[in-house]
Amino acid sequence: PLVTAIVPAKDAGAFLATTLETLTRQFDDPAALKLVAIDDGSTDDTGAIMRRYAERFPHVEVLTNPRARGLASARNQGLAHVEGDAFCFVDGDDWMQPLRLAVLARRLDELGADFLRTDHVTVRDSERMLVRAPHPWREARVSPRDAILPEGETTMVDYPFAWAGIFHRRMLDTGLVSFDEGLHTAEDRPWIWRLHLGASSFAVVDAPALLYRRGVSTSLTQVRDRRQLDFARAMAAVIDVVSRDREA
Repeated sequence: PLVTAIVPAKDAGAFLATTLETLTRQFDDPAALKLVAIDDGSTDDTGAIMRRYAERFPHVEVLTNPRARGLASARNQGLAHVEGDAFCFVDGDDWMQPLRLAVLARRLDELGADFLRTDHVTVRDSERMLVRAPHPWREARVSPRDAILPEGETTMVDYPFAWAGIFHRRMLDTGLVSFDEGLHTAEDRPWIWRLHLGASSFAVVDAPALLYRRGVSTSLTQVRDRRQLDFARAMAAVIDVVSRDREA
């Protein structure tokens, strides 16, 4: 495989088939993609859908957690199964336009960057809205540190979405792409800061779109339970990451 797609999902049965169907359309050669699907303690048919779609991928692993470990831990599980030169994250209720990963894999190689970031499209019912990555330069390899400041403007550390891009596999060795274990929300906040403080190069590029569902009832942005308290722990981790940096 050329790219590994890590797809963690919990109780995503209503949307997961769309997600996995679009992953079958990412390369002309199906063997170019490896699917790592993680059923994180689902109580619906999420696991069954993963196993059914597994038959359509030449390279695939389906992992099952008897109890939910949370999105951060499930993504870390997937990282241990990466093969190929690149990998990406996909949530179980999102989907991609055809050949998105083929374009990103090619641009990652051409630019020689540690990781790439892209715009995305938010979806709420029948409404679509383009959300642009907040970086002024496109298709150019730059230092991730140069995309943090100024503090009075929205920059790439305010665009923490793990699924909005692709990563070279050498990033696995740095530990920068791992998530804080056990975080149930805002897990991508300390993650994006470590990425931009520690990686050597990145680029914002144009590619076929990733579509992100808004307003899903099971999303952690919608539920109101103790998992929301992890937001405070995640932001404390951000402060810790930044305070230990050489340019704190």
